Amino acid sequence: MAAAKEHSLNVKLPLSFSLMIICNNLCLYYIDLPMYFVARSLIVPMNLIFTYRRRSLNNCVGVLLGTLLVVVGYIVTLIEENLTNLLVSEGVIFGVLASLFAITYYQDACHLPSGNNYEVHWKQVYVNNMVCSIFTFIAIAFTETSEVMFLPFSL
Repeated sequence: MAAAKEHSLNVKLPLSFSLMIICNNLCLYYIDLPMYFVARSLIVPMNLIFTYRRRSLNNCVGVLLGTLLVVVGYIVTLIEENLTNLLVSEGVIFGVLASLFAITYYQDACHLPSGNNYEVHWKQVYVNNMVCSIFTFIAIAFTETSEVMFLPFSL
């Protein structure tokens, strides 16, 4: 049973890690850097929501009010960016997805065996980097080659 659990972590963690990086980069592609930081600030409310859902906690009103304040600030910033015509909905969606995948990665990484079991952690780091490298190679092969082919160059 432990081998099945370890295998499921080894599949889920690299995918959430890679999707987090991909969504971060796409968020930065579509929106400006200040708005990127605002979109990524949703990681705090999402973390609280996932933690409360996982642990069935819903009795801390102060934390929920703080979370609501972050969400209201996010909505106000979205309205402000929309009024200046700088808001791109794809960037907002990718920012929210990046926060979601970051929380998924963090909460699953917390369930790795604790203690001095460095072999499991190094194995996980290796798998994360390999999967992310494969995704990066695929992205470059299918999207960047057309961009590179049409770059102006001189001899």
